[in-house]
Amino acid sequence: MTDPTLKGQLCSAILRADGKCIHGKNGSMLVTFDSSRTAVVIGRLLRKVD
Repeated sequence: MTDPTLKGQLCSAILRADGKCIHGKNGSMLVTFDSSRTAVVIGRLLRKVD
């Protein structure tokens, strides 16, 4: 379901004013990529990188 051009790229979560991530009830999250593209990604596909 994810766009093949976005797979494997680093992304950052878009935060609300209170500092929490924007996510839906189905587990999807709103993220932005280094190319300044914004997308909704299934949360299970995301991995935290230190």
